[in-house]
Amino acid sequence: MAVYEGNFVQTGDLRLAIVISRFNDLIAGKLLEGCQDALKRHGIDVSSESQQVDYYWVPGSFEVPVVAHQLAQSRRYDAIICLGAVIRGQTPHFDYVAAEVTKGIAAASFRTGVPVIFGILTADTLQQALERAGIKNNKGWEYAMSALEMATLMRQVAPLLQGSDRAGNNGAASRPSLPGGAEALQPGVTLESAAY
Repeated sequence: MAVYEGNFVQTGDLRLAIVISRFNDLIAGKLLEGCQDALKRHGIDVSSESQQVDYYWVPGSFEVPVVAHQLAQSRRYDAIICLGAVIRGQTPHFDYVAAEVTKGIAAASFRTGVPVIFGILTADTLQQALERAGIKNNKGWEYAMSALEMATLMRQVAPLLQGSDRAGNNGAASRPSLPGGAEALQPGVTLESAAY
């Protein structure tokens, strides 16, 4: 039986992207601070001269998925962290934005095979968002940890998807592909039919 797990120590050569929403920047800025703190404490250079982390700022949370999807398709990054906040107001706008951002981020990850971490707070009030962005705890830390764990796990999974056929080696049947298929992990493949 094989057991595959991500870890927080084999991070020295990871490449990460962080996509941050400018809307509700008080919250997003705090999430970014927590995220950077966790990454730094686990061996990732988060400085402005870093070759490990790139930062992408977008107008609002609704724009996060399209940028995350493009970055995932580029195959340049081991994981992408999406940060922002959608806070409920007096209109149904919250419901539409929160639902579409959630679906878009999930689709970006699922269709490319690159871990895209959902770090968009969805809160009923500004107070709830602030509590999750540093007053009680900082979810940015958790999002960074998820990115590290998934990036190191996917490095173990990727070779299983790149055409390794065990039938020719030891008589065992080849392993089934994961969602998205092996082509999802190969550079240069476009997913024209993929819409979110």
